[in-house]
Amino acid sequence: VLAVPHISLGAELTPDHHDRTRVFAGRMLFEIAGILLAAGGLFLLERAADARATAAEIAVPAAIVTAALVLFSSARLREPQEHQGRGGRSAASALRDVGRNPHARLLIAVFFLETFGFTAMITTMPYATEYLLEMRGMASILIACALGMMLRTVPLWIALSKRIGKRNVWLCTQLLRSVAFGVMLFSPAGAQLPILFGVVAIGAAFGAGSMIGPSIKADVIDWDEASTGERKEGTYFALWNFATKSGAAVAVAMAGLALQWAGFRANVEQTPEVASAIRALFAGLPCLFYGVAAVLVLRYRLDESEHRALRIAIASRRAPEKPSSP
Repeated sequence: VLAVPHISLGAELTPDHHDRTRVFAGRMLFEIAGILLAAGGLFLLERAADARATAAEIAVPAAIVTAALVLFSSARLREPQEHQGRGGRSAASALRDVGRNPHARLLIAVFFLETFGFTAMITTMPYATEYLLEMRGMASILIACALGMMLRTVPLWIALSKRIGKRNVWLCTQLLRSVAFGVMLFSPAGAQLPILFGVVAIGAAFGAGSMIGPSIKADVIDWDEASTGERKEGTYFALWNFATKSGAAVAVAMAGLALQWAGFRANVEQTPEVASAIRALFAGLPCLFYGVAAVLVLRYRLDESEHRALRIAIASRRAPEKPSSP
């Protein structure tokens, strides 16, 4: 209810090809800040003498602040006036238009693969650090390293996207993730440095995808408006959100089923079959999926010059018709 209209509105705040990247970079920065605050609450809970009382002390102010921020942003943010009344004729027609958009179809596949890879790693990281890599208790530290790199590399990705193009940055980070997972796939137990490198590289690359991906989505929505004369941010972001949620759900389900099928048992030394399953889920499948995602991104052709032409076509369509000469 909150995420789809929130990110959809982000696509409407500016028509500029590169300003959109900055808008979604800002969104990602505050999103990660919220995640880190939540992780801090979990840290306090794990070490509290009375976890129930501490949970109440954390939950009440968190709920108040969350509600206040949601209400504040909803009250202050306004959709562009020229977009009012320009939605799809119906939900069915809007969905059909998304299906006809070649850029949108490609992005749905890429976002599914991206989310599957990242979720597979996060889901199996506690198993990998506990039973495979001899890094017991390091899962939270590795996740914090990944989030930290997402924050630190935001200015880098913004600058690079202006210099070499959003698509090219996105492509490079897909390849970076595939290579990083490949390094972790073949890292022996106890080799902490390659694992740390892999997690840090994946965090940095995932940060690029988290802001460049939505920025590219906004450009694809402009392609639809140039073709149909309608604005469908809600429909597009709802379907893309469904693709990412589906990728995460499939990754979690596959991890659980694969570990069960391999014979996983908690708190004991794992069999070679279980170790292989953990390694495949933690690094093998993500390496493969990000490689396939990179191939798909290569097919994306909506660059800055084509987007500029789309914006001119949209402006021409919106301009009121002049009365004909007598």
